[in-house]
Amino acid sequence: MAETMERAKDLVEIDDAIVFCRARGFLGGHEWPKLRKRLNGQLPKGFRPVLQRDGTVLMTETCANCGKTRWWETAPGGVWDPGAKRHYQNPPNWKVIPSELGYTSRDFDAEAYRRLQETIMAAARRSALQDSRKS
Repeated sequence: MAETMERAKDLVEIDDAIVFCRARGFLGGHEWPKLRKRLNGQLPKGFRPVLQRDGTVLMTETCANCGKTRWWETAPGGVWDPGAKRHYQNPPNWKVIPSELGYTSRDFDAEAYRRLQETIMAAARRSALQDSRKS
């Protein structure tokens, strides 16, 4: 238990946006622009394609929540390249946590939930109060 508390203390100092982007499932995950067919011909905010000299397209997108950027290149002509590697750049406030510390997405899930617990409990109490008034 002491080890868990010590590890959790490290995460307390990290910005909310970063904690929630590193959490998974309903608690978080990066908010990358959603690429869908746009009726108005516009691409979503945070997404930028740049044509390169060789005919490939450099695709850059930015997480709306934390500001992390990722990019990759298409095949010539803008054709999807399933083998393209994605590259990432952290925003200036990103806290790099050494992998030897052993943090996992579950640690970030726990920290994100800890930060939400007060709000969740307050909403639950209001709901219970409203339900008791209906009875």
